[in-house]
Formats: sequence, C-alpha cells, structure tokens
Amino acid sequence: MTLGGDLPDIRPHDCVYATRGWGIHDERWVAALLEVGRSPFVVAWNPDETDALEFREQVAQAAQGGLPVLAGPLDTVAPVLLGLGLPLVGLSWGYDLTNADARGDDLSWIGALSGVIVDSVWNQDIVVRAGMDPARVTYLPWGVDLQTFVFHGPWIDAFELGVPPQSSVVLAQSVVARHAARAAGVLSFNDAFLVGAAVVLLGAIPAVFLRDVTQSGSAAGNEAHALE
Repeated sequence: MTLGGDLPDIRPHDCVYATRGWGIHDERWVAALLEVGRSPFVVAWNPDETDALEFREQVAQAAQGGLPVLAGPLDTVAPVLLGLGLPLVGLSWGYDLTNADARGDDLSWIGALSGVIVDSVWNQDIVVRAGMDPARVTYLPWGVDLQTFVFHGPWIDAFELGVPPQSSVVLAQSVVARHAARAAGVLSFNDAFLVGAAVVLLGAIPAVFLRDVTQSGSAAGNEAHALE
C-alpha cells in the first residue's frame, strides 16, 4: 500500500483507493483489499488543501494505464471522480446513501459507476432505485470479529435495563446520527432497521424497548414511534 503525495512509481499497484481524509472506514476498506491480495494506491483528499480538480488529477495520475479506482464515500468522493475514463467503483460508507436518500438527493449519477459495493440490503435498494444495474451491485456486509466478540464473554441481566423477562433482545451500538434523530423525535435509520430486523427474526413485536447504553437520555418516547 502506498499513500498518495508526491506519487512515486505506481506500477506495483493494481488499484487506486480514493477517499476523503482518513478514518476507521478507510482502515477497514484498505485492510480488506490487502487481505484479498490487492495492492491499493491511496489518494486521500483534504478539501481544505486541495480542490476537486487537483484531486481528480491526482487520482488520474495514480491510475495510469487504466487501473480501477475504488472511491468513497458516495456523497462526497465518488461523484467528483466521474468522467475520468477509468473503471470507477463506488464504496458506500453506509450513512452516505441513507442520508442522501433521506434528503431526497438526485442519485441518478450512480448509474454511471462501473459498480457499487454496499453494506446493507437497505442501501442496495437505494442504488438500484437510483438506476444502478443490480448485476453491478455487490452486497458486502461487514462481519463480526469473533476474536473480539467471543461467545463466552461478559454478560449483563437485561432485566436491569428494563427489558421484561423471556424477551428476545436485539443489541446494537448507538451512533451520533441515531442520537440526532431521536432528539428530533423521529425514528432514525438505525432504529428503523432494528425494528425491521426484529419483525423478520421474531415474526412480531409485542413490545419494543429502545434503550441507549450510553445513557444520553434521548431515547425516551421512541417506543411509540417504533411500534407505529
């Protein structure tokens, strides 16, 4: 793996990974590419230092010879790289598509991509509705790290969190967007997804309890929204 900058000889690399900044999602994508035997050349865009045109030029230079470009998020990076004449695969960060869809953004440009990789059936539906050929959509959910989430680890009595005995429990990590949605009094994508998953897994929801393990206090009142 080579990080973009002065762009050294890129011949050993077989693809270009284009992103904005650098974070945990980038670490996961690049690690996954390395794991399957790819050698990505990373071009990280900082809009405060580089404009979109210069970013496009950096990616084009790194992809000399027609290397495929994997670009994400889809709401910031991928659209900037359209029209380079290179194989361009969009990488969804999850929130990029759900937020764009919630805002009612025009996503018809997605159909111009060579392909899209999404992490949920929800986002798969969004890109197909936007005009992407389903055959060019790859559904690649992130797996569970069984070295971290072991079967026999710490436990807690769900009754202490207000969950009735004998209830089936679906546990998920809370995120900032979820807090914002709850604060606004609406059901966030994460909550809606969990409720939908419960319907599929349990067949029915006699009662829904949305509890925030971070104790932010913003979850109150959402049981009614969930049941609706």
